[in-house]
Amino acid sequence: MSSNGNKPPNLERRRGQKMNHLRKEQIEEDVFPALREAANNNAKWLAILGGVGPETAKNWIEGRNLPALSTFINMARECRELRALAIKLMDPESEYDPDFMRACMELAQQRSKKFDQ
Repeated sequence: MSSNGNKPPNLERRRGQKMNHLRKEQIEEDVFPALREAANNNAKWLAILGGVGPETAKNWIEGRNLPALSTFINMARECRELRALAIKLMDPESEYDPDFMRACMELAQQRSKKFDQ
């Protein structure tokens, strides 16, 4: 049982069914292009967004290193392209569920309005 009293989710799978774990290479295939696109290849902008030095941001754009998870999450909170990628990486099946996509779009619109104010 977790500290808040809730039971942990049942992670057991049916016999013969594998969990779909992402490999680092799969994440890199999505994250590096998304970082380049979000920053428009501007390492200085990405450095400000990520709270890192320009050389670190340049390494992300050039595909040398992935940002730390906490850094990526903080950037995704500010950048809708990275936020969409985070959702896709966490639940790739969701892109086929129209109700999920509708809820994501509504949430994104609410968040965008909040940031615009």
